[in-house]
Amino acid sequence: TADRRKETFKYLEEESLCDCDSELKQILKSRVDDGKQTIADLQASHALPAGTTYFDKLLDFGGMPAVGKKALDDRLLLRRDWFSGTLDALQDTELVFFDPDTGMEIPSMKRHRADGPKYVWYDELKPFFGRGQSLVVYQHGDHSKAEQAIKQRASELRDTLKCEQIWIVRWHRRQSRFYFIIPVDEHIARMEKAIGCLQASSWCQDGHFSVSAVS
Repeated sequence: TADRRKETFKYLEEESLCDCDSELKQILKSRVDDGKQTIADLQASHALPAGTTYFDKLLDFGGMPAVGKKALDDRLLLRRDWFSGTLDALQDTELVFFDPDTGMEIPSMKRHRADGPKYVWYDELKPFFGRGQSLVVYQHGDHSKAEQAIKQRASELRDTLKCEQIWIVRWHRRQSRFYFIIPVDEHIARMEKAIGCLQASSWCQDGHFSVSAVS
């Protein structure tokens, strides 16, 4: 509902965000106020730098049968085709941002279930990382179990991707949100420099975000 959306994004009313990036704050606030929060809306807003590549095709099992082997196979095929299309569309990018509604895989969820599209599996990240693209992956979190969950995720990501470095960016306004930054080896130095700039900026100095390496 409009009231719930307003409450969720109440932090956009904070004047301190203007010190971080007043133009970006206004763009995002106008998107929320107008109820325009799709990938296509983001692209039209020009909030991200020119040259950003978008993939806005929705992964959704709505209307598909849910019972039986054929139903399962059809859903898995749709999911594979969606990721194949994503790979093709983003082949020329250096950094890929995955924004699943909830985050990365959990043992109790299967990728063919109705809520499966709200998660990304580690092996679905591997083709991007394997061809030299660094990753940023969104993860909804629980503050009470944050440290344990972050270390577990990092261990699982290293096992699958064979990555050397992982940083975690934490959002400290309202709901617990995390972003895993996973650079390929040749991007580590550039990423370290970018993270240093973020840490020195108002985004971190004013307590909106924090960044740390995951050991």
